[in-house]
Amino acid sequence: MNDSGDDDDDFALQELEKLRKTIIKSQEAYSRITDTIPEHVQFLERSAHEIKKSAGEVKASCKAVTGYISGDRKALIWTCSTSALLLVFVAAFLGYTFGHRGGYAEGLAEVQQQAKARSALAEWAASSPSGALAYQMDQTGEVQAFGRCQIEGYHVVQKNGGHWCTPMKDTGGGPEWSLPSS
Repeated sequence: MNDSGDDDDDFALQELEKLRKTIIKSQEAYSRITDTIPEHVQFLERSAHEIKKSAGEVKASCKAVTGYISGDRKALIWTCSTSALLLVFVAAFLGYTFGHRGGYAEGLAEVQQQAKARSALAEWAASSPSGALAYQMDQTGEVQAFGRCQIEGYHVVQKNGGHWCTPMKDTGGGPEWSLPSS
């Protein structure tokens, strides 16, 4: 039994020795930390001073930027207004140019079609016997009379949704023709 008691005592002594070493290490670490506290305090004081200084510089920069923005705001408004006005003038110019060209092309196409129709009419008048007769009748004013149904023995009648030049009943008949709408 004695042997086991000695083992227990040795074990307890070993544990006490470990505890003593741990306490010594803790005290050394605490000493190291407490020795650096004044340095940390000085560092924090310097940092606080630098932060205050930086805050003052940031405040001054903000004032400068705000002054620049408010001064530059007038220039920005003038630039935007001028740009908008220029854009309106450019749009008006382009609208006029393209509209003028489009209108010119449309008018030219219309005139070309009229010229083709007149050319065909002139060809008919010059090369056919009916055209030659119509030309002679026009010279004497008879074409207008036929076109308006102002010929003796004829009158205007409305039928088939249009106006027709027909002979009067007492004349004994004759050709009928439709009148152009006026």
